[in-house]
Amino acid sequence: MTDTKFKTLVQKYMTKWRRKLRLEDWRIKLVLVKENYATRHGESGVVYGSTEVNFELKSAIIKIAEPGTDVAAMCELEATVVHELLHLHFDLYPWGEDATRDRLMEQTVDCLALCLVKSDNPRWVDPRSNI
Repeated sequence: MTDTKFKTLVQKYMTKWRRKLRLEDWRIKLVLVKENYATRHGESGVVYGSTEVNFELKSAIIKIAEPGTDVAAMCELEATVVHELLHLHFDLYPWGEDATRDRLMEQTVDCLALCLVKSDNPRWVDPRSNI
């Protein structure tokens, strides 16, 4: 997929889900990056996005990793966008103070993102699912 097509697809998902999640009043800067975030905060596995939130200003920077030839990343792209947008609703505490709480919040946000994408498109299949 070309950079232009990828950016257009991510923008389409951002517009769609900002409206659905009622985040249209937020200023969100979207940054597309070439690498994933697997090493961020010592996380294991592959992380396709990250979000920096400023609640006082209702602004955020959302970074989405370009999938390159990673088929799983392409399949999860919409869920990744939803996941990162959900952080604008749920990241109300400082990260890094409690690893267990951080992990539980990530799992919760991820679960909600997957459920929302699946409910919006019943034919969508989570590439991580064994079902």
